[in-house]
Amino acid sequence: MNCCQARRELELMQRENNGALLKHLHRCSTCREYAEELRLINLLRTMPAPEPSEHFEARVLAAALPKARNQERARVRGWQLATAASLVLAVFATFQHRQPSGPEIAPLSSEMAVADSGVRTTLPVNVSVDTTRAMPGAMISVSLPENLALEGYGDQRELRWRADLNAGANRLTLPVRVRNGQRTEILIRIEHQGAHKEFYVPVDLPSGAGWSESQHAVLEPQTI
Repeated sequence: MNCCQARRELELMQRENNGALLKHLHRCSTCREYAEELRLINLLRTMPAPEPSEHFEARVLAAALPKARNQERARVRGWQLATAASLVLAVFATFQHRQPSGPEIAPLSSEMAVADSGVRTTLPVNVSVDTTRAMPGAMISVSLPENLALEGYGDQRELRWRADLNAGANRLTLPVRVRNGQRTEILIRIEHQGAHKEFYVPVDLPSGAGWSESQHAVLEPQTI
């Protein structure tokens, strides 16, 4: 059995592993570490998400908005076991139309929901990052596809900033501007002490259909 076969067997999460897999794990330290990582992630999935820390969203936005325009693109780094054991990501996206004339959020009318109409809709995308330990100075990167933009940043596709992640739930709302109703995704990357984790937040609007408050989409939590 080679490493690829062993990892497929481990990902099936069977109660009893076959003899060939056990022999491979006995002689392959890399696959043993991978098996331990899967075990830790499975344990983290059973843990309840704690309440968000106070003022996290205001603290992160205060750090991001003045600096995001001049930040360089994120470098690719390897994902390490320490962060896999400590970082649990729960992603929620709720979609409502924001009126440009004021801070109140109102439902999106059918005229505003037509794809490729040239009308830009601003949506609050809520992201919750749950960690089992504090991560001071974590680097947060947000990468946007062509049909999305962050309100106030023109056509800039990538924003980066540093923020202190407290142990527990850390929530952030991104004011995303949508140019059409096509399904797309936002890439979010978190780096800390040489390790990183990437995950995608789907953004899905109906094309050419009414969008009322009772129809807003709420994603199931994604726990990694």
